[in-house]
Amino acid sequence: MLYKMIIPKGISDSNEIRLLEWHLSPGSTFETGSLILEIETQKAIVEIRAQQSGILRKMYHHEGEWITLEKEIMLALFSDEPSDSLPTNIEELPMINVDINII
Repeated sequence: MLYKMIIPKGISDSNEIRLLEWHLSPGSTFETGSLILEIETQKAIVEIRAQQSGILRKMYHHEGEWITLEKEIMLALFSDEPSDSLPTNIEELPMINVDINII
């Protein structure tokens, strides 16, 4: 099964975030509790950790990039199996379960 990761618009008081660091690369497997990425808002560093296991399949934004939060922002696609085909329409995909921790 495929999943998407989004950043909700309300995560920051400002209208942009910076993607600090991916802790995975495409094809990497991860377990529950694994640190997936860190982002920066104007007030804090935020860690995003997996609440389920999976495989990072595709990243849509890169480290150091400032991302405008005009709406929910798609960050990445994940899957349960490496053989899952990447879809052309991502709108209907379920979201991956993550913990968002302010540090």
